[in-house]
Amino acid sequence: MIGALRLRLHLPGCRTLKDKRRIIKGLNQRARQKYGVAVAQVGETDRPGFCELEIAGVANERAQIHRVLTAVSRMYEGRPDLDILDLEMDV
Repeated sequence: MIGALRLRLHLPGCRTLKDKRRIIKGLNQRARQKYGVAVAQVGETDRPGFCELEIAGVANERAQIHRVLTAVSRMYEGRPDLDILDLEMDV
């Protein structure tokens, strides 16, 4: 089973692209290491305060990939330095 999660984020403290890159890079590395997912920035590449991410994962069962993607979304939700504007999950 393949699952995808799309997150549109607001990063209120980011004034430059360098600030944004620092925050997003650390989060994306953590998601890759902890959950074994692939993460790519797919939109909002030139706006410092916004980011759009696509996160994909593979598992043997639909329920398993759903649990993984839910855990990844909670990891992003738990951050005080960003807000999730939109979240779409497709399993």
